Amino acid sequence: MAFTLNIERKYKSVTRYNQILKVLVKYGFEDLVRYIEQNNRFTFYQRFIPKGSRNHALEYSKWERMRMVCEDLGPTFIKFGQILSNRPDLVPLELTLELEKLQDHVPPLPEEIAREVVEEELEDTVENLFAWFDPVPFASASMAQVHKVTLHSGKRVALKVQRPEIEDIIIEDIKVMYKLAHTFERRMPSLKSFDLKGLVQNFEESIMQELDFINESINIQRFYN
Repeated sequence: MAFTLNIERKYKSVTRYNQILKVLVKYGFEDLVRYIEQNNRFTFYQRFIPKGSRNHALEYSKWERMRMVCEDLGPTFIKFGQILSNRPDLVPLELTLELEKLQDHVPPLPEEIAREVVEEELEDTVENLFAWFDPVPFASASMAQVHKVTLHSGKRVALKVQRPEIEDIIIEDIKVMYKLAHTFERRMPSLKSFDLKGLVQNFEESIMQELDFINESINIQRFYN
């Protein structure tokens, strides 16, 4: 069983790695993919990207295309870009301005899925847990969404619902990010001074804390008190 799980995880990481390289090619970063692969495999990725899409991407500046790469790759890379936007010591001003535009607002989960997540985590039905549950979230982001609920005591509170499987997605993305950081540092010595692996590690610690709602609730309570 453990062996099967390891194969599945490895397959997910490889699949995600290939997806990332395809997105880089899509937005005109073939040279970067050449650095990563050091062979002609970038032509393999090119076959999956319509020529019109690549030509359209090249109408934008490289800084805009870097932002668009983050947007295409989803929540982990959006969060990473948002954090980089606060690091003017590492990121050129032009890129900082683009990364500041990153938004992680996404369509909300369907009501039935949001209810399932709540009931599974709190081990009871929504009707038993709350006097009132608003099925339409008032805030929705890539990692979670927030619903208005009323407790049976009459107190109105905000209920934060984490998106299903988001933790698994982020863990797989971070594995790939470590691989890319190692590759860049090994093949592009000029990047060693940036400590890319250390940057990914700091990001991993930050985003995993954000996924820990219990830790978040403790911090909120401390602030409230």
